[in-house]
Amino acid sequence: MAGKAVWFLPLLAAGLALLARDAGAALCEPITIPMCKKMPWNMTRMPNLLHHSTQENAKLAIEQYESLVNFKPSCSPDLLLFFLCSMYAPICTLDFIQEPIRPCKKVCEGARAACEPVVLAYNHTWPDHLKCDDLPVYELGVCISPDAIVTEEPPELSGGSASTESAEIREHGKPRENGPRKQRCPKCKRLKASYKNYGKKTYHYALRVQVKGTETRGSELATTVNVLEEWKHHAISVPKGEVQLWTNSTCRCPRLKVNQEYVIMGYEDSTNGRLLLLPDTMVTNYANKWQKRFKKWERRLKRSSGRKRRKGRKKPQGDSPDPENSRDQRETGRQNMEPGNES
Repeated sequence: MAGKAVWFLPLLAAGLALLARDAGAALCEPITIPMCKKMPWNMTRMPNLLHHSTQENAKLAIEQYESLVNFKPSCSPDLLLFFLCSMYAPICTLDFIQEPIRPCKKVCEGARAACEPVVLAYNHTWPDHLKCDDLPVYELGVCISPDAIVTEEPPELSGGSASTESAEIREHGKPRENGPRKQRCPKCKRLKASYKNYGKKTYHYALRVQVKGTETRGSELATTVNVLEEWKHHAISVPKGEVQLWTNSTCRCPRLKVNQEYVIMGYEDSTNGRLLLLPDTMVTNYANKWQKRFKKWERRLKRSSGRKRRKGRKKPQGDSPDPENSRDQRETGRQNMEPGNES
């Protein structure tokens, strides 16, 4: 019996190692979005860089650009598709599982420069959620571009796709390194709390909170806050008391001070039933004016959306009412109501 246990131990150790590796890769999933299946990577993770919680949601959103990608004469479709897929189905690798890897700024600028004239020609504008301003520069940070993906297998053997185990995101001018990489956190720039920015976002929740603390949990951050007031929610109703706000990386952005009161407006992860604290979350120090100001913003948005709905509403079909007929009907009605005309 002892002899059998000796040969079983190596198998047990190997199994535990595989389980540990799979736990780290649990966030990665095969790409199912048809438009992105020909990218040089085949694994992604959700939520993506545009806060879609599932690939099905991301698929519906990216398909609105399919006509632009296929537009003739072409406006650099390969670069545009690479940029779109890096936003809607970002690459996921074992070396970078903390957060989705963003496209490099030059990729966005190249796609925009080539295709924005086509967009403008059809009386549209380049969407705000695809702006290039906040994307990392290739020379200074970790980001993805067509020349930054390398594979351990030649293209003819790998089929042109970088898997989770073979893909590597290479920083400009640096050779490959052995061992785990430390996550590089981009500069944290707090989004200005203004109606203009609020109107561009579709935040799910708005809370008045007091920060209790932040701790790292695996590849994520959990910020514990004491909810003092809930001003808005979407799918998740937030009770008063302690709740966690989750950041899908170990980079603290936005930066919050313990015991400080804030107004936080952000997104929900309804699939996992939790609130998110992301770099584009709107955060401001609490003051008495903020509840009144937030309600004013909400009223302005409702009025604006109401005007847009009325403007887009089609006029009813058919003949317009005849003023003469309407006058005759009113006269007849008055005569019937006079004494002596009762039947």
